[in-house]
Amino acid sequence: MEEWQISTILTLANPIVLLSLMATAGVVLWTFMTMDPRNGWALRLGLPALRLMICLCAVYMLMQPSLIVTRSASSPTPLAVVFDTSASMGFPGDRTRLSVAIERAQKALGHNRHERTLDVQVFGFAKSVQSFDDLKSVALNADETGATSFREMISRLSRLNEDSEYAGILLFSDGADTSNITAEEVRKADMPLNVAFVGNDSKRKDLLIRDIEVDEFAFSRKPNPIQVTLENHGLPLTEVKVNLVRDGKLLQQQTATVIDGEGQATFSVLPRRTGRQIYEISVPAHPDEDSVENNTRFVELNVMRDKYRVLHLSGAPSWDQRFMRDTLTGWPQVDLVSFYLLRTTYQSTTQSNSGLSLIPFPTAELFTKHLREFDVLVFQDFDPATVGVDAYMNQISEYLADGGALIILGGAGGLSSSSIARSPLAKQLPLALPKANTPQSRLISDASFSPLLTDIGKRHPLFVTSFTDGGPEEQLRSLPRLNGMVRMKSVQSGGQVLLSHSHIKEGEVGAPLMAVSEPGRGRVLMVTTDSLWSWGFGAGMTGGPAGYYVDFWKKAVRWLTRSSELSRIALEIDSKEGNSSSPVRLNLSLLTEDYLPASGQKVSIQISWVDDNEQTRTVEFTGLTDNAGMFRKSWNAVRPGPHAVHVSADALSLSLDDSFLVKQENRELNHLSPNPTLLRELSDATGGAFFEDDVQLDDLKLKSTPESHILSRQDTALWSHPLAWLLLMGLLLGEWLFRKYRGIV
Repeated sequence: MEEWQISTILTLANPIVLLSLMATAGVVLWTFMTMDPRNGWALRLGLPALRLMICLCAVYMLMQPSLIVTRSASSPTPLAVVFDTSASMGFPGDRTRLSVAIERAQKALGHNRHERTLDVQVFGFAKSVQSFDDLKSVALNADETGATSFREMISRLSRLNEDSEYAGILLFSDGADTSNITAEEVRKADMPLNVAFVGNDSKRKDLLIRDIEVDEFAFSRKPNPIQVTLENHGLPLTEVKVNLVRDGKLLQQQTATVIDGEGQATFSVLPRRTGRQIYEISVPAHPDEDSVENNTRFVELNVMRDKYRVLHLSGAPSWDQRFMRDTLTGWPQVDLVSFYLLRTTYQSTTQSNSGLSLIPFPTAELFTKHLREFDVLVFQDFDPATVGVDAYMNQISEYLADGGALIILGGAGGLSSSSIARSPLAKQLPLALPKANTPQSRLISDASFSPLLTDIGKRHPLFVTSFTDGGPEEQLRSLPRLNGMVRMKSVQSGGQVLLSHSHIKEGEVGAPLMAVSEPGRGRVLMVTTDSLWSWGFGAGMTGGPAGYYVDFWKKAVRWLTRSSELSRIALEIDSKEGNSSSPVRLNLSLLTEDYLPASGQKVSIQISWVDDNEQTRTVEFTGLTDNAGMFRKSWNAVRPGPHAVHVSADALSLSLDDSFLVKQENRELNHLSPNPTLLRELSDATGGAFFEDDVQLDDLKLKSTPESHILSRQDTALWSHPLAWLLLMGLLLGEWLFRKYRGIV
């Protein structure tokens, strides 16, 4: 189609043109009025007419007219057809939601019967947006593993709209959005969002863990709830077993009642150690399920320590008991529960054992319900049989192996207890208890002495990190002498002696005074004297550090509970964004035996995980620490799920075990349910149409766009054309000839 248009630089309303026209009128009128009336009318009218044409031709050239020829063609309406290609659109099996969407799009767009021709541009999106050549390419090249991100889709199309100027969007989706987009965000795109809902769930059969509510941070030895929400589609289930697993061990199992396709189960976990704790939550797969990948999920708790919870049991009032209790109660970080007996069985024959404590001893309550809530258990000159604790020695042994801590100290009342010697706890102690019938002369030494540090004790955190003035051996020599000790039978396998007697020997070494062991994940500290209190009473008078006693027990509690403050090896793991696109960052730090940065040390980091075939895979990294004793490594995880980490520095005899969770990048598996409500809200917010069945192109809501586009434009200047100049020159010549002919030149 061609359009012709005359355009001028100066319009008739321009002052120059108006003055020129007025001048033309004046010239014509002056010519007519000044001519001799005796001349004929032909002359009197002809000459003004010629001058009028000359002036008008000059005004015409002054206005500089041009001829504009425009060629245009009808313009198709640009429409963005967008397919949700996320994981939920690939569900279920044979006839997926995506295949239904493509079929409906082909049916609607095949003949393009809309009143305006549509220029269709095809896109697909999951976590990101990709462009396709045609509808067939969507099914062949779509990535159905990502999570639905409406926010990313709208953002990308808004940027493309600046160039393409779409009349609207036609979206094929089930509405299972994981980006939590709002109607206000979609409205900012300034395009009608027409939605074709795809998501018939009538044949779906799936049991999934939809949501897990748990605090990101937890406190050790305190109950932490984990609430699990299940979703059931099409399976004949009224009850579902929900399992809580850690390190391959079933911790708890709850039964969730399924009502109207939904069920809930609540667990209460009691972490016994600080750091990362990874729990697996799963439901059994049903034989008729379409998908079992969403039957298992993992949660990670970052366990911190609020306070050290200590259960202190003492067999009798004593100076040692008093100083120990005062130290613990005076430390704000300790939550202390203390029981001690006022009389022994030999001092009273009229009351039962249960009456020997200040208040009734809640034995069953403590050791059946609350034992695992304590970080440290203290037996100070305490015989468990005195108040019936001997019936719970198996529970105490399990508590210790599972990460608990135990302190046994004091006199013969506890260190010669047959109830401990005959229990499973005896094998977990660093020192073997003496036989019950051991004579007092061989059991107890009353002589005062100054203890000696063993080679292991010199390197142990309990003594290496003492006061800065002087070394640990010098500090011990400056402390008051101890008054006697109980002689143990022998050092057991796994036991390490830190302090020994200065002159009483057990073979070629001094009799053990203080020893430690680490049974399972727990730790034990044994002290075979009841006179450590003298370190707190008279240290300042003998020239020793005045706070040595308090400092020692604070370090002992920290070491028993594996506090990072007393560890020479530490591993920091940043796995917040740990997935295939964001690396896991591991920062390892080492200290020497003197607690200085261990530079130039060879270290090894092993990461293990279970692959899709249930096979354990391992990757190992080695390197040297820098001048700050640090070794840093970044690693891209292969698959989501829990990962075990083993770190070792063989030259320093240090090792550490930890774990981290690589998060499931595709949260879509837990959002398979269609959400037509969201789609309708988004389409209404933008003035678009909503289709539950076939898409009718005539019902699409589109914004106005130009109905044609210009192919070419030609601009020709008429005022400078040779014919215009010939006309002007011809009129001037004509006036001269006319005047000469009439004899008025």
